[in-house]
Amino acid sequence: MLLPVHKRFVCQAKEQLSQDRRVRGLLAGGSMMTNTMDEYSDLDLIIVYNSAYQEQIMNQRLLIAEGLGNCFLDSQVNTLVNLVWLFAYTDQSHCTSILNL
Repeated sequence: MLLPVHKRFVCQAKEQLSQDRRVRGLLAGGSMMTNTMDEYSDLDLIIVYNSAYQEQIMNQRLLIAEGLGNCFLDSQVNTLVNLVWLFAYTDQSHCTSILNL
């Protein structure tokens, strides 16, 4: 179950990342992928980017993450967003995005 606080963050992340030409997709992991989320679940998101930009992305990853919003979504339950950075082949056909960027 995707809670409203999770949904807001995912929608905001999708919007922000879809504007970055280096990003190829946004994948879900953990309980979001298995549809077993509850009010205590964190978000496990995998940002897939073009390998041609690896150095640039790695140097800017904290800034990009900060631009996605507060990583603690709900101070009451301390919901955390976990971001994993994964580079993809330059050919976009090698990446299937669960969250459809």
